[in-house]
Amino acid sequence: ATWYIRYTVSNSAHKVVADVPITKLGCEDSILRFMLLPNHSIATVALTDQFPAQLLAAAAAASTPANAFLATSSSAINSNTISISSIATAATSIMASSSSSTATVAAVAATTAAMGLVAGYCYRSVTPCSTSSSSSTTTPEVPESLLNSKHGPELKLAVRLAMEAGSNMVEYLEAKGTAAESSLDLGIETKSSSADFCTKVDVENERLVIEGIRTAFPNHQIIGEESVGTGSVPKLEPTVPTWIVDPIDGTTNFSSGLHALTCVSIAYCVGGKPVVGVVYAPGIHELFVAVEGCGAYRNGKALRQDPERSTKSVSKAVICNEMGYTRDPSNLEVLTAAQTRVMLRGCKAMRQLGSGCLDLCYVASGRLDAVYAGLRNEGWNPWDYAACLVICNEAGCIMESIEAQSVEGCGGFDLYSKSVLCGVSRELVDELRSLLILKE
Repeated sequence: ATWYIRYTVSNSAHKVVADVPITKLGCEDSILRFMLLPNHSIATVALTDQFPAQLLAAAAAASTPANAFLATSSSAINSNTISISSIATAATSIMASSSSSTATVAAVAATTAAMGLVAGYCYRSVTPCSTSSSSSTTTPEVPESLLNSKHGPELKLAVRLAMEAGSNMVEYLEAKGTAAESSLDLGIETKSSSADFCTKVDVENERLVIEGIRTAFPNHQIIGEESVGTGSVPKLEPTVPTWIVDPIDGTTNFSSGLHALTCVSIAYCVGGKPVVGVVYAPGIHELFVAVEGCGAYRNGKALRQDPERSTKSVSKAVICNEMGYTRDPSNLEVLTAAQTRVMLRGCKAMRQLGSGCLDLCYVASGRLDAVYAGLRNEGWNPWDYAACLVICNEAGCIMESIEAQSVEGCGGFDLYSKSVLCGVSRELVDELRSLLILKE
């Protein structure tokens, strides 16, 4: 069992959560630092040692750990601030006296005029790396080889911003189908059709990411899905470092509460091609990262397709396809006919996940053998590909357009293509393409 202190800093617009193992707390530490965007820069909360006795008294008087949290936050602390060393001292006492095998909460909280609510509590986790969104707020491991690469600063920023944006999504994902859902407004706005829409969380996430990038790199170009809207997508300029952002990929899944099938995607491009890719799925706490020439990783584990073991035929493959936004009868006829041909070849299974970024990351992970989309140019854009292109290339996958149009400088793939065909082997990609495109 591992013990943590969980800190939360929030205001009316944003919340940041950080878990810190007790063993990493230094008794001499007396300052907490949080980054709150977009309304705050780095906020320093000065702390005192006034609360341990109050905390322990509240915990002793409360019938449940949750009551200890409420009593402490509402009355015992009032406006006092709290030190890490004090939390560690109190936590040690509580751990020594606790016999509960479940998460034990003994809370501390404080209010500051500038920041809103600052809260922390101590809990014991039997599985600290659980995939539950409510208990997994620590940043997944990112290999030092990537962080120390020439694009390390951009990677660190992309990871932080992707996880902050992901944390904005969790409340809505967890509320779906519960009484809490009625108090949350997604603010859905239609774009090109009823099947193509965005939520206010898409907009808020994109603003958070853009402002974070502009703060760190004011001269960089940024292409964001919601900023572009239904207009033309700007082209990558080889001489201008550019970020490509999808604030929520799988917006329909997000709005429907399909927590495992929605994500945040951020790519950093240099020389007209993506060189850093970050995809974070907050509902299952999975972080995919890649840097050109340095490999691809999922939660710190290397992703690499083995040419000898990878699936080479459609008859042995799990294949994903996406129908996109098209509802035109003639387009749907082409799409369903192609799907039928793939099924008749005897593929192991067909899936539609509703998140292009995760489709591609799952091919890189070997969870899917191939994915195709855009057979009738139905709705994919650079933000659906950019981060995943780095991840898939570094994992050894084949990623091309269905038409096999090769573009110099992007690993052969055109970021502005309306179609994609990605697989774990050359043989599989070529066979699948032959089924998708009927020769005249």
